[in-house]
Amino acid sequence: MNERSSRLDDDGDLIVVAVAKPVEWHGASMEGTVVAELVKLFANHRVATLNSVGLLLTIAGILLLFLYGMPYQTRTGGVIQFEADNPRDQNQIELERWYDRLGWLGLVYVALGTFYQVAANCL
Repeated sequence: MNERSSRLDDDGDLIVVAVAKPVEWHGASMEGTVVAELVKLFANHRVATLNSVGLLLTIAGILLLFLYGMPYQTRTGGVIQFEADNPRDQNQIELERWYDRLGWLGLVYVALGTFYQVAANCL
């Protein structure tokens, strides 16, 4: 809700001035904040918001999959070549666990991103 006032300047051109009223949200004033503008934007453009969030999640998931690989690939378990010659490397085992977790996170992001984009088309 904006209050508008207009007047003429010295040349006779019309000047319109809009003054925003503070928005009350849960008892807190959000006058002119970025959060208030984002809330209004997302509330008015749900389909675009869902598409954008879905696209960003899908891109993030694909990047994770490219960087860390698919989570179900064969891992070495810390054994480099021959287990008798080389003891298990605990750092390698932990690294492979992190790669598994980040790979699964990438798959979840791709699935959620796809779901958001399909949901946006259903609205």
